[in-house]
Amino acid sequence: MRTRIAALLISALSLFGMATPAHADTTGSRIVRIALTQVGKPYVANTQGPHAYDCSGFTQWVIRKATGHTYVHSSRAQYRSMLRIPASKIRPGDLVFFFRNKAHHVGIYAGQGRIIHASNPKRGVVVDRLRAGWFQHHITGYARVNR
Repeated sequence: MRTRIAALLISALSLFGMATPAHADTTGSRIVRIALTQVGKPYVANTQGPHAYDCSGFTQWVIRKATGHTYVHSSRAQYRSMLRIPASKIRPGDLVFFFRNKAHHVGIYAGQGRIIHASNPKRGVVVDRLRAGWFQHHITGYARVNR
């Protein structure tokens, strides 16, 4: 059932320019596709998957699965260890960090102004709009995964 939901999400998001087959060979698209397969899984603090995640455990697991690179399990440490990029350069597969001067939450940019992230215990892994609600007021910065 979860695989079917993920396939439907990937199909739906490709309509908006995310995880499209035309970009299937890029690392960023691979990161997005793998992240989308985890939508619906639960959020559990201090967990690194594959059955449940916290925010940095989610990004850590997806990046390792997509690239073979291992990053630490901490949003703040991930932010410090990656190449930071300006908002104008963000592309699918990049990471988005939240809270001013600190990184307390992290998600994966999916394209078209959306992120995939392990939200909280009530919502689990979800897709949200980056420029809506809480997110738009708490962006710390963006980082590129080593590709």
